[in-house]
Amino acid sequence: MLFSPCQLQGINQLVHASLLVLILTAASVLSDGSNQAQHRLRKLQQKEEPHGQSEDLEDVLRQQTHGDTESTIRFAKSLADRHFSAHGAKWPSPEFVQAVEAATMETEMPKAAYLHSRNMEAADDSGMHRRVVLMAMANDVAFNHTIPTFLASLANVTVSSAGINSEGTQATTTSLADHLVIACSSSSAASMCRKHGLGPRCVVDVDMALGTQSLPFHSIGFNMIGFAKIKYILNALSLGRDVIFLDTDIVVFQNFVPYVLSLNIDMGAAIEKCRVIDDHHNYGGLHSMAGMPMFNIGVTYFRSIPRVVRCVYNWLFDMWVEVNSRPRIWDQDVFRKVMFHCTRNYGASLHAFSTRRFNSHCYKECGCAYSDQDVVTKLGQPMRTVRLPPGSTSCAPNMMRPWLLMHFPCSGESNRKGAAMSKYLTTWDFS
Repeated sequence: MLFSPCQLQGINQLVHASLLVLILTAASVLSDGSNQAQHRLRKLQQKEEPHGQSEDLEDVLRQQTHGDTESTIRFAKSLADRHFSAHGAKWPSPEFVQAVEAATMETEMPKAAYLHSRNMEAADDSGMHRRVVLMAMANDVAFNHTIPTFLASLANVTVSSAGINSEGTQATTTSLADHLVIACSSSSAASMCRKHGLGPRCVVDVDMALGTQSLPFHSIGFNMIGFAKIKYILNALSLGRDVIFLDTDIVVFQNFVPYVLSLNIDMGAAIEKCRVIDDHHNYGGLHSMAGMPMFNIGVTYFRSIPRVVRCVYNWLFDMWVEVNSRPRIWDQDVFRKVMFHCTRNYGASLHAFSTRRFNSHCYKECGCAYSDQDVVTKLGQPMRTVRLPPGSTSCAPNMMRPWLLMHFPCSGESNRKGAAMSKYLTTWDFS
């Protein structure tokens, strides 16, 4: 069939118009996530004051995020947006800055400890002198069940600061509890915090929606905890402090700070399961994320240097973008993904803490044990946990001696965690 020039021109115009519609439709679909983020940013620019707590917030926080319904996504976005302003992550409050300054631990590490590290960077004078702060976050239920044991264990461990006091002499000995900042989700939680003697190191964050009850695993409230947590880490790093962030379902047995700093690393985290770990092995810059272990970010370390600050900011930003379509977002999953990319782009180091030193109740019984030879020949392989002695209901003190701390993420809700924590704390000999 032959077409006249006029008909051919009409067909060309129709084809061009159809292609234009397809291109515009594809562009609209591809930019949908970006447009949603921009819309949220415009809302933040229009209104920056803190959000109030709704009467039914407790019930909503404890709901499971099944089905990713529109209402669930909308509520998750609103909780995430609490931690952002028109300029990005919200600035630290004056109270937060004061708390970080009050908690700062001045630490001077022996050069020999750095030389033991396999980190390729040389240990200069600034690397050996570190300013460290411990951080945690809690709501009312944590203060009723896990916080008392958590704080008691920290108070049992003494540390010597490298700083100089007003008289020009070496600073007096303190405890790990003296270097802890707790971000509290309510004024009542802050009041309980101050009763434990933390004073100005108890900081209220009205944007942290944790409610007053225990949050079930992967409930809406549980999934939104990460936004507050990463914000605190970012703000403390920006104040020039190394950050060791701790969940409050932890019992500390020995001073773990020298161990962490002696690795001379940029970032570090605990491990989810009992596996053979070489804590000097750098997981940063890998070619495949499959080579990274399953981290548990209940214990994490971040060094206050530019590349780490950038990695943490991207961690927070990635979560803020993803919550547009995934309210089940989990900071632990996103940590692994973002750090894989960030360490490749910035050359940052990322290490796993020894499962022989940082124990977990998820390992069950009496910890994760393996030989130094296993580190060479069985790196990354799962290991059996140490069995209880016959007829015993608790681990023998000599079995616990290598442990620096123990984490209780697999022990149920807060009341059960508190009971398990107390059992291990009373078993440990601090003398």
